[in-house]
Amino acid sequence: MNNYREVHLRFTRNGPDSYRVIVLSSPAGNASAPVTLRITESRLLGLHGQISTALLQSKSRDSAIDGEFAQFGDELYETISPPGQVRDILTKSLGVLLSSEEHQQRLRLFLHFDPCDSELAGLAEFPWEVLRIPPISPIGHAALDHRLSIVRSLDVTQPPEPPAFVRPLRVLLVRAGARGHGGLRSESEQESITDALTSITGVKCEFLDMPTRQDLRRGLYSFDPHVLHFMGHGKVDEDTGTGCVYLRDENGESDPLCAQDVAELFSGLSALRLVVLNACQSARGTLSVTGSGSVAGALVSRGVAAVIAMQLCPFGKRA
Repeated sequence: MNNYREVHLRFTRNGPDSYRVIVLSSPAGNASAPVTLRITESRLLGLHGQISTALLQSKSRDSAIDGEFAQFGDELYETISPPGQVRDILTKSLGVLLSSEEHQQRLRLFLHFDPCDSELAGLAEFPWEVLRIPPISPIGHAALDHRLSIVRSLDVTQPPEPPAFVRPLRVLLVRAGARGHGGLRSESEQESITDALTSITGVKCEFLDMPTRQDLRRGLYSFDPHVLHFMGHGKVDEDTGTGCVYLRDENGESDPLCAQDVAELFSGLSALRLVVLNACQSARGTLSVTGSGSVAGALVSRGVAAVIAMQLCPFGKRA
């Protein structure tokens, strides 16, 4: 079995165009240091576009895009690891992954963000997956290293402890869609998940096909799932920073379920512990404890312990 060690980093403001990175906990101790933020919003938006283009053209390699990714990955390392005590601690913490005696050792890098701090909230939207860590893999990105896991952690008020888990594990699969929102291979995805789960004892699955908002509400509260897997379309409004996923209404037309709607819909679901959002841009949006930003952030703000979501759209632009 794989063993995980954890490094927790928090970002706080330190002055104009400057912030402080704090090592909250790590196998090698604690430290903090100021860092000047040199990554502009315009460059970040441009990089998001380049990543989307690269995903769409994944069969061909673009050396210019590869070079931009590499440079950005190096800059992200400088962002979390300024020279000095912070870098020394991170290097020592990460060094365990290089030990030939601990082949099963893994490391989770938790990046903590305050959703109430709008000036630093944008840091959570950085594509941290392209981070390059020289002590571990000087030429590769973090997302391609099976030993590393990067977690964006929102510092929200912790909800009460969920009730003790009693089998079966309840998994709700939701295949969403509406007129004008097709093009997904959700049927094969559903079959793959179902085949994998049916071979495990103590797991119960239910499926909602093309639900309306009311159908989803009834399904959530009657089944009370531990895990929700959503398959559908998503989008973020670049002007307002509000994300949404799409359901259908009673007439089959598109019904956007925005972050605030999600926050209200999922209130009171004490058993829900994991949500998987297979929907474009479901992780993007202005961080907010009120749930007015990203769909993923809205779920975390309502007490879901973990959300797996998408920042980008590898299938091109969709409405």
